[in-house]
Amino acid sequence: MISTLRFIKQNGLLARGGNTSADETLTEIWEKLNDSVFAGQAFVINAENDTVFFEHIRLEETKSELFYIVTVPN
Repeated sequence: MISTLRFIKQNGLLARGGNTSADETLTEIWEKLNDSVFAGQAFVINAENDTVFFEHIRLEETKSELFYIVTVPN
């Protein structure tokens, strides 16, 4: 059985991505830290070019379990 994180890496499911609407743009930027951890940032910028949301994100595989860990500033 292939591990979840290995499947994600092999199928190119992590990199830079996002979604845009008329009012906002969501962006996620990921980087590979090692074979079991990806880290990145996610943020939303509104039509006035203000950052209205920001978080640090991590995707970690430990003992064949996948964890999505989010931290936000203050």
